Amino acid sequence: MIKELLTSIGVTISDAARMLGIRRETLHRKIVGKQPFYLREAVTLYRTFFPKEDFWQVFSEYYATSKEDGILLDKTSETG
Repeated sequence: MIKELLTSIGVTISDAARMLGIRRETLHRKIVGKQPFYLREAVTLYRTFFPKEDFWQVFSEYYATSKEDGILLDKTSETG
């Protein structure tokens, strides 16, 4: 959903990654579910690009529904 929303407002993954201060490849891995979104990243994306959307609807595919699914929306902060 995030890629589609970004595309609908004319923002590329590269643009969004630059705004977050991460590499384009890193954001792509997060969007396809191979790497977790940190809460800070999710909130920043939401506030910057999708403030009129429902937060949980935008990120619903990224949070785990069971322990076996793993954590895809990680509330810990990045270090370093």
